[in-house]
Amino acid sequence: GKYDIEGCPIKSDALYEYVRSFENSDDQGFVYTYPNRILAHFDTDQFEVMKKRMLHAIGSNRAVAITYDPKLDQDREDIPCLQFLQCIVRNNELTIHCLFRSNDIFGAFYSNMFFIAYIGIKMKEELNKELLGEKVNFGGIHYHSTSGHIYSNDMKAAKKLIAINK
Repeated sequence: GKYDIEGCPIKSDALYEYVRSFENSDDQGFVYTYPNRILAHFDTDQFEVMKKRMLHAIGSNRAVAITYDPKLDQDREDIPCLQFLQCIVRNNELTIHCLFRSNDIFGAFYSNMFFIAYIGIKMKEELNKELLGEKVNFGGIHYHSTSGHIYSNDMKAAKKLIAINK
């Protein structure tokens, strides 16, 4: 669309669909999706659990969601790159912390960042619907990756994108 960046592997329409997928927890034909792992993993809506924990104790650090399932994923080639989410409210500011065990910085970072931002903004809105006192703001993302990389087949396009945007 209008805001697509030449050479960027992710286009705005794809970002929109990826973020919108959070409202649909089915597997969408994939081995797993982050929405189905967050919204229906272990038969639990972890988003709701995080929200309830924060509403119960607004400063709690127990509002976490996981995507990895040792029983389910032990024999799979494809396991979630996003492993962990944590929402924390401090001084009426919600931050979302995420941990990626592996992160394709060129091909997937954009969509992952938009997706995590969407979850944080959605959480802020959900909390503010139920909070009686002072409302919370969305303070951003603490994005951690233990293995950031660019795949060799994307290197030429990544170098071109960097050159375009100098």
